[in-house]
Amino acid sequence: IKLVAILSIPIISCFYFNSNNFSPFFLEKKGNFYGTIEGASLLIFAYIGFEVSTCLSEETVNPVRDVPASIWISNLICMLIYCTLSASLYSVGRLELMSDPSTAFSLVFQSVGAN
Repeated sequence: IKLVAILSIPIISCFYFNSNNFSPFFLEKKGNFYGTIEGASLLIFAYIGFEVSTCLSEETVNPVRDVPASIWISNLICMLIYCTLSASLYSVGRLELMSDPSTAFSLVFQSVGAN
């Protein structure tokens, strides 16, 4: 069910795409580019995949090669999913609509009439 939700959000957002939402890309009141870097630094610590990858390292045949590769691949997959969902959300609604992070997707889609 989670994969269906992750895949359906970018598809649905294609129907409500508005390129005007990308200008200005960085908000003045959120700290411009430095606000984005601050948010990204908080996000990297919220990622728990490192723990899973390192705990499973004792099960691998060649941990010196496999553990760094698994960490890089899992980071790339998470980054692609995060960037795709963020761009999809931002293309539908303005950042000001996303006041509550726990309901940002529903608030943005409700603002354009998609229930």
